[in-house]
Amino acid sequence: ALVGFADADGNWLMVRRDPATGALETKTIAMEGGVRRAFWTRRADANSPPIDENDADDRFDPRTRPWWRLAQANQGVSWTDLYVFFTDRQPGVTASRALNEGTIPGAVMVDVRLDSLSRFLARLAIGHSGRALILDREGRLVAVGDPARAVEVDGEKVLPAKLDHLEDPVLSRAFDLYRSQGPGRRVVELDDRRYIMLAAHLPGEGRNWSLLMVVPLDDFIGFVRRNSLHVLLI
Repeated sequence: ALVGFADADGNWLMVRRDPATGALETKTIAMEGGVRRAFWTRRADANSPPIDENDADDRFDPRTRPWWRLAQANQGVSWTDLYVFFTDRQPGVTASRALNEGTIPGAVMVDVRLDSLSRFLARLAIGHSGRALILDREGRLVAVGDPARAVEVDGEKVLPAKLDHLEDPVLSRAFDLYRSQGPGRRVVELDDRRYIMLAAHLPGEGRNWSLLMVVPLDDFIGFVRRNSLHVLLI
């Protein structure tokens, strides 16, 4: 989604692609003589000259972000937990690494949005009406078929949504069974309907993400019942 560079003085340079024009745009926070200036550099299109736009209301400080603290505490590349990006207001994860070659400690970071994962899950055909989602160990949604449901608004805050906020008893039951009994496949009856529930841990260093798939049993055996009745009638 974007690439950023920061230093211990609070200087910041971010590069991303403008979703409206496709041209690259940058955000700069420059600390000069104790005076802070934040501004965007944008282009109307790829061939237009750059235009600086001051952002007097900006309060972003890269040194307060989880990726900065991880980069300064660890060697090599660090990955954050799931959170909502400051700029895009979209859930994702950030990879960061310390830059200590100069006189002032710094860090480089890359934001990876997860809405593409949600779009991928939405395209999966699981029976006729099955669903799949990815969660973290806290039950927060990493990816779900509808990307808009992966976040929730609390006043001025945008947070990763939790599974129980979907108010979906089938998915909640599948996650409860996974937490209590571990990964595997189960057939569970709920509200006079049987469901196949599959839970698996997704491999990945430090991620602790899990995949849940839920599908009504009738999606798979309904055609057998219908065909058997048809043959019997014949």
